[in-house]
Amino acid sequence: MAAVLIESVCYKKRTPLSNARKSIPATSNRVALIKVAQVHEDNENDSPSQVVYLVALSACSFFAIVFATIAIYYHPTFQNLVHKGSPPKPDPVDINLKSFSFQELREATNWFRNTLGQGASATVYSGVLTLEGEEVEVAVKKLEKFEEKGEKEFVNEVEVIDWVLHWAKEGNPRVIVSHDLEAVNDFKRFERMTMVGLWCLCPNPTLRPSMIRVLQMLEGNIEVGVPPLFDGQML
Repeated sequence: MAAVLIESVCYKKRTPLSNARKSIPATSNRVALIKVAQVHEDNENDSPSQVVYLVALSACSFFAIVFATIAIYYHPTFQNLVHKGSPPKPDPVDINLKSFSFQELREATNWFRNTLGQGASATVYSGVLTLEGEEVEVAVKKLEKFEEKGEKEFVNEVEVIDWVLHWAKEGNPRVIVSHDLEAVNDFKRFERMTMVGLWCLCPNPTLRPSMIRVLQMLEGNIEVGVPPLFDGQML
């Protein structure tokens, strides 16, 4: 705000001021009065301190690093690099009959979690047993309901396998299906499937065919011979 005092009369000036001129109060009896607004400086206590800024910056940096680490870890490219090399499979070894405790079988099958198949009275699980310092892949059959019916079915399976092995050893598998006219009419197919099953029951794991070879045998693409071992150790 600006004003001019002439003698005893005060005249208020409009803003913005214009046409200013210099006057000497001692000779012109005029006094110019200008009121200037006072500017208050900010108090240092009103602004955040450097400590607060430093803490906020550190927290943001920490969370940024954490999120970046998580994103990189779960990225498909990183996961492929981590799981790129799979451990080599050990060479199979000869297996003799041996008794294993329930706890050993449970640990070998990862607490019976790796299911291969399921029947009326039992479930088959895959697992790995350590024999003579070598890891061997095995299939473990767990009887779910060890009752009279389940036990009887298991005994029947063993007897049927023993019966088939006997006639295969004698070289006369036709006796097995002598009562089944359909199987007799398609005996070559029956004989091939029987021999494939016996190969899969071979006690020496190195002689058992792979799944690809089993399919080729069943489809008739390769010749199926008689397994070399037929003795009591297969049961």
